[in-house]
Amino acid sequence: MIRFECKICSRSIEADDENAGEQINCPQCDTPLVVPETQHVTAKTGAKKQPDAHIDAEPQQKSCEESAEASGLDKDLEELVEEDAPADRMRFVNLYFDEGSLFMISFSLLVLLAIDSNMRQDVHTFILRLCGSSALTAFLGVCLLLVPFFAGLVLSVFHAFSKREKTFFEKAAMLFFAVAVIAGTGLYAGWYIWISSSGFWLLIFAVWNIVYSGLLIVDFERIVFADEMDGEYVSDFDASFSEVLFGAIAAVIVIFCCRYRFGLHWAVTYSICTTFASGLGRAAGWVFGLR
Repeated sequence: MIRFECKICSRSIEADDENAGEQINCPQCDTPLVVPETQHVTAKTGAKKQPDAHIDAEPQQKSCEESAEASGLDKDLEELVEEDAPADRMRFVNLYFDEGSLFMISFSLLVLLAIDSNMRQDVHTFILRLCGSSALTAFLGVCLLLVPFFAGLVLSVFHAFSKREKTFFEKAAMLFFAVAVIAGTGLYAGWYIWISSSGFWLLIFAVWNIVYSGLLIVDFERIVFADEMDGEYVSDFDASFSEVLFGAIAAVIVIFCCRYRFGLHWAVTYSICTTFASGLGRAAGWVFGLR
């Protein structure tokens, strides 16, 4: 018995020894083949008479099973990508964050809070004004803003190191944190540059910060009121340690260059960090083979 493969479709074929040198048609792709003299070779194509050939049923069945399994994996992967990526809805800005981006956003905030006394003072003043003088205002401010904000901050750091699947509420808190901190500091940075700078290019940056932050809030509001907070705006992909380390180093470099080399205000510094966060996080994913 001679076993060989079709050079066109790689189908495994068996033929009797007496058929060596004769020509048959591949039972799968119908390509004319010459039965080789030895086994385990790829047959040459030809076009003469077609004696009966014995088909190796086991490799055929295995090939079909492998094809079906591959098709199933491709379908599952396609469904995963479709579920993970945001749907094609009309938006002004890109409301989609991965773990690397969220970690860099949260890590930059914590580093600035640790090293900048002016930022700590501004944050303290903001919290006092948010809570207001009455107990009801304080309760609403804490429950509706501070609790989900700090929950999103903690979860953004936690999930950068955890492989546990995110729940719907965790994704919602992480998205709220990202939108609140980016839009909030963007508006503040734009306002600060506007009142303290006379340079044309800095004023353009201020206007851009204000406009972008406003559009970010509008898009987030549309998601909430349209009941589309289904978790698709925070990626399910897990960040690796290399990606997290890359984001941390990048954040430290940006902060120290902006804050101490160029003497920028903390809000401007953090606004630059959040601008780079998404791009650098995704770049790290591609560099380290995570996407």
